[in-house]
Amino acid sequence: MRREGGGRAAARMRERLADAFWECLDAARLDAVSVGDVIAAAGVSRGSFYYHFADKDELVRWALRHEVIDVDRRGTSLVAVMAGPEPDDEDPIVARGVRRICLLIDRGGMDVAYDAMLELAIEFWTRAQRPEGGRLPDEVVAALEYGVGGLVGMLSRADTSTEAHRRASVAFLREQHARLREHVLSEVLVAS
Repeated sequence: MRREGGGRAAARMRERLADAFWECLDAARLDAVSVGDVIAAAGVSRGSFYYHFADKDELVRWALRHEVIDVDRRGTSLVAVMAGPEPDDEDPIVARGVRRICLLIDRGGMDVAYDAMLELAIEFWTRAQRPEGGRLPDEVVAALEYGVGGLVGMLSRADTSTEAHRRASVAFLREQHARLREHVLSEVLVAS
C-alpha cells in the first residue's frame, strides 16, 4: 500500500530510495535497474519501497521531479537556476542535481526526462496563469514542448561538451527561456 505525505520521516525515506536509484543508475542503464537493485542499495525492505512508491516508474518520476523542483535542497528549481543571471554551477548540490538529470538522459531515460519536465512546466505555467483552473492555450503548450525539448537536448550533450560549449549552452538556454517566457505570457494574455 503506497501512501502520499507522511511527514519528514516519509520524505527522508523517499529521498533515501531516490538516492539509491541514482546510485544504481550510475552503474547501469535505466532498463537494467530493478526495484530489487534499489532496495538493496538503500538497505530497506521491499515493503518500505512499496509503501512509498507503486513501482520503479513512479520512483523515477519522483526522483526526477525532486531534482528539477528542488535542485539545491533549499527550494530552488532547476528552471530558476538555469534562467537566472548566473547559475551557480559551482554549488555541489546544484551540480549533483544537473548531473543526475544528465545521467538519466544518458542511461536511456530521455523520454522519461522529457515527459516529466514537460509535465512540470505545464503545471507551473497553469498554476501561474490559470489559478482558477482551466487549460493553457494549445499555442502555449506547443511553446513549452519546444522549450523543454531544447533543454533536454542540451542536457543530453552536457557530459560531452567543452567548458566553452557548456557556457554557450547555458547562455543560450537563458536567452531561450526569456523568449519562451515572453511568448507564453503573450499567448496567455491574448487568450484571456
